[in-house]
Amino acid sequence: MNAATRSLHRFCLSGVVFAIPVLLVLCSYFVTDPFRVLRDYADISKGSIVPLNKDHVSTSIYERNHGSQGYNAFLLGSSRTLAYRFKDWRVHLGPDAVPFAFDAHKESLWGMHHKLRYLAEKGASIRDALIIIDPLVTFAPLANSTGHLFIKDPRTSGESRFTFQKTFLEAYLADLFFVKYIDHSLFGVTRPYMKGMLDLDGNNIVDPITAERSMPVEHRIQKDPDAFYAERAELFFQRDTTVQSHYPRMITKDHLMYLMEMRSMLDAQGTRYHIVISPLYDQKAIHPMDLKALELVFGRHNVHDHSGINSITRNERNYIETSHYREHVGRWIMDRIYGTGDKDGPMSGH
Repeated sequence: MNAATRSLHRFCLSGVVFAIPVLLVLCSYFVTDPFRVLRDYADISKGSIVPLNKDHVSTSIYERNHGSQGYNAFLLGSSRTLAYRFKDWRVHLGPDAVPFAFDAHKESLWGMHHKLRYLAEKGASIRDALIIIDPLVTFAPLANSTGHLFIKDPRTSGESRFTFQKTFLEAYLADLFFVKYIDHSLFGVTRPYMKGMLDLDGNNIVDPITAERSMPVEHRIQKDPDAFYAERAELFFQRDTTVQSHYPRMITKDHLMYLMEMRSMLDAQGTRYHIVISPLYDQKAIHPMDLKALELVFGRHNVHDHSGINSITRNERNYIETSHYREHVGRWIMDRIYGTGDKDGPMSGH
């Protein structure tokens, strides 16, 4: 064997040695499918230990079940939709209501618009719609979201399936996520270096028929509310309640066009729709011009503004943390919408 042949042999051997771990990592991704985006699942979130893309989860559940379930009531919005529980919504919808949670992480107007268009293409019957608005999130620039938790399912977005799948593979490789995932999968031990990467509290579990997210934290609060809020006291920052501050104006002409198209799609079906502006802990109110735009498009009686300083936002026990409010708040808002709520505001009772 001459020198050139030996050099080529060493080069090929080095290439094989380098390729083996890379191929093993790639194989682990395709075999385990950690983000549940490669295959169809009867119960897509069952046994999952990582946060899933709710847009994809909801779309997959709808694709699998819409023919047999006949969904006719749709909940749209960001993760703040957690507060609007179907057991409470059904009270107002009637016995033949079949609700479906078509929410998404940091859902945008772009995402909601595309979901309504997708439902129209599927021939869905939208008898009721409850749309939850968070000004800074809802009225983000009109484009697909980025990141593996936020990118829209190509079945609703109409955009590249390759880009969608590439986003998840990149997330698997980023920050050595695959090491943490494989470590936990093999040994079942949660180590400090895994913090923030895995979801072992059941927060990512979704009903396989309605796509409603689980809310185990509510049970923990009710079990010992004093302990829960004492442990999280530092999360609840002090707010200036003497002067009402507002979010910046967010609705552009393009947003307005999307809103009008959404109304047209809903009106075409005779949908009973309600728009809720979330009561967030920061106590900022929606910009008056944005509120006016929503009322002009959907009708003042269909827009329910709970943002700003009010009986909900004053009480920290109406919140899980500073980003999400609790289910008794959602129940009270729905009671008000459908005409049975106490005007004085929700009482946490815990």
